[in-house]
Amino acid sequence: MDREKAFTKALAQYRAQCTELFGLIRDEEKNKIRRWEDEKPSLELLIASLNQDTRRILADEMQSRRSDLARLDASSRLEAERRRQEESGWAEVAGLEEALERTTARLDRAKQQLYFPEVKGYRFSSGNGGIYVAAHDLHVSEVSGRFEFTVEPIAQQSQRTVPQQQQQQRPAGGAGAGPGPGPGDTSRLARLTVVLGGVSSSTALAERAEWVLSGMANWP
Repeated sequence: MDREKAFTKALAQYRAQCTELFGLIRDEEKNKIRRWEDEKPSLELLIASLNQDTRRILADEMQSRRSDLARLDASSRLEAERRRQEESGWAEVAGLEEALERTTARLDRAKQQLYFPEVKGYRFSSGNGGIYVAAHDLHVSEVSGRFEFTVEPIAQQSQRTVPQQQQQQRPAGGAGAGPGPGPGDTSRLARLTVVLGGVSSSTALAERAEWVLSGMANWP
């Protein structure tokens, strides 16, 4: 009887602790969602600013530099001055293009945070240029590979040049000099090609790649 009372008391305490813990977890989730809701207007404002102001200013500045370069190309200024200003202008264009790429990447990240917030369970998000995807889980169903080994003879002319080169490199007579290749030499020269490939597939994407390694082989 005492054991039953002790067990009942311990069970009641455990239930109370679990209830309190679950309440804390729910409160934390609500706080996360509330913080995200508070940050949502600032994200929308950032997206509008990047999309309408920063990108437009950079694009206009880049177009202006391109127009200046076009006018320089058609002008009759000295070649040295034209080359100097052209190099400077293209350097500025490259810097503006890099700044535009960074701004676009920042805009894409901000949109991903807005459309697929982590507090709603999204673990993976990607995309750019107005097309964005996200998933809670990404399952890889299969990973496979391929190995290919081939040997093929090279051109007949190259086969005839090898014994001649070997004969020129060997000493002509004397002690220790080995015999040069004669008519009965059956050496063969071939090209060795190794191809490594692989395919990885999932419910979302598939990728395939190949690497080719080539070399020469000479065997009797």
